[in-house]
Amino acid sequence: MSYYKVVLLGYRRRLISNVSVGKSKVTYKIGEWVSAHQWLASQGYHLFVFKSLERAKDFQRFENDLVYKCLVRGVCKELPKPLLLFPLSSGQFEEEEGGVFPPGTKMVKQVKLTELVPWVNYRNRTKGGEKMNEVKKKSNRRDEIPCQSDKLIELGTFESGGRWYVLETYERNNGEVYSHVQSCDKYGREDGKESIKWIR
Repeated sequence: MSYYKVVLLGYRRRLISNVSVGKSKVTYKIGEWVSAHQWLASQGYHLFVFKSLERAKDFQRFENDLVYKCLVRGVCKELPKPLLLFPLSSGQFEEEEGGVFPPGTKMVKQVKLTELVPWVNYRNRTKGGEKMNEVKKKSNRRDEIPCQSDKLIELGTFESGGRWYVLETYERNNGEVYSHVQSCDKYGREDGKESIKWIR
C-alpha cells in the first residue's frame, strides 16, 4: 500500500520535515529508510504520513512543500497527543491543548521516499508545455546558483516533452527576481541534462 509524505525542499535541495524544526527536524533521502530521532521514538513519537494523496495535498502549506509516495514500516494503531512545535524544537515535550492531527494522518516507525508526486504551484496555473516555452524565450544563464539569503517565492514541477522539470523562483535582498529550471528524474533529483536560468 502506498502512503504519502509531505516534505520541505530546503537549502541545497535537502528534503526535510515540513513542520518539525530544530532538534526534532528529520532529513529524508530518496530510497533510504528514515526513522525519528531516538529521543522522540523512546517517548512514542515517530514519523507522520498520509494514507491518501488528497489529504497530503491538503497539507501542502508552503510553496516549497513537495509530496512523495513512500513505503512505510511499523504502522501505529493510534496517534499520540499533539505536541507544541516550538518547545519540541528545543527538545521539550509539551502537549498542545485541544490540538488535533490533520485528517488522514498515520504514524509509522520508518519511511522510505520512493517517488515524487508531480504537481504545479504557479500563480497563473499554466500547463507544462506553456511554461517551458516561456522559459526558453528568456535569456539563458548558467553561471549562478541560489544563495542561502535568497528567498524562495515560487516552486513547482511540470512535464514537457516527456521530461520532468523543477522550477524555482527566488527574490534577492535587492528585490531582483530570478527563476531557475532544472531537469530531473521521476524522483525529483537533478539529472544534470538541462539547466536554464533567467532574470525577470
